[in-house]
Amino acid sequence: MRKLVTALVILAALWCGWWWIASAAMDRAARAQFDVMRKQGWDIAAAETVKSGFPFALERQLTGIRLTDPDDITYDIPDLRIAAKAYWPGHAMVFFPSEPITVSQAGRPFMFAQMTDAVASLRLRPGPALQLQNANISSAAWLINTPSGNLISAQDMSLDLTQNTDIKEEYRFEITASDLSPGDLLRAAMRTPAEAPLTFDAYDATGTIRFDAPLSRYLLTDIPPQPRALQITQAQITWGPLGLSSTADLRVDAAGTPDGEMTLKADNWRQMLDYGQRAGAISAQQVQQATLMLSIFANMSGTPDDISVTLRAQEGQLNVNGIGVGPAPKIRWQ
Repeated sequence: MRKLVTALVILAALWCGWWWIASAAMDRAARAQFDVMRKQGWDIAAAETVKSGFPFALERQLTGIRLTDPDDITYDIPDLRIAAKAYWPGHAMVFFPSEPITVSQAGRPFMFAQMTDAVASLRLRPGPALQLQNANISSAAWLINTPSGNLISAQDMSLDLTQNTDIKEEYRFEITASDLSPGDLLRAAMRTPAEAPLTFDAYDATGTIRFDAPLSRYLLTDIPPQPRALQITQAQITWGPLGLSSTADLRVDAAGTPDGEMTLKADNWRQMLDYGQRAGAISAQQVQQATLMLSIFANMSGTPDDISVTLRAQEGQLNVNGIGVGPAPKIRWQ
């Protein structure tokens, strides 16, 4: 019995030691990242930091956080809670506040983001590089306001990036939002008719992207991994009679030149141009020019109100439905 008690005491002591080592390592990693950001011109401050979670978790509660980027844009975050497993700090979760996050420039607020039950989860693979295994951001109801009114809102949101277990450079992505709704401010700017739907019927995107190296901690300090292949299984946004959808299968060389195909489909494209003109995004002359060009593609699609086109990139050139339009745009992550 005495030996068992002694063994338990030793194990407890070892676990306590490990907790403090892991806690210190977590703090060093955070300070190192803050130092990198400061060298890039960021100003970072927090009113208070409280440690907790012993013995099974590593937790930090930060309050009164203020981040100012090199362009003098300031992010005021009421509080953040960061939690990680004591046995592996590489599985961390960030819990966002329910109070608004304020974005300001030159001391004047211009955007307020408010989320419900918003959580960011990060899983890293053990190893010197700390490869990204999975990143996920999810939230229940959220909205973005401005001093002049609501900009956009939704009932939920999910962004997910997951590493392929066999091909470490490849990641599957998925983006979804339910009841995504343009706010009064956007509707007024676009001068949308009163009968226009209040919410988007669909908003989602899924696919895979392969880089020239796995995403890792070096992403923060070195040249980021560059895309080498992109597959869009489905990307769509539907708003009443209006709809945009896309699929893609592209390869990208070391210079960022794509090769492959992308399909685009636009439903009721004339109404889209009308909304664009109402919002002041395009002029009446640009609408006239676009209508002339898009009418050709609509006729090629066989439906005057909808457009379905195939963009083909090959040998550095881009063509649309077989018609050459010039050099293919580069795909690079700066």
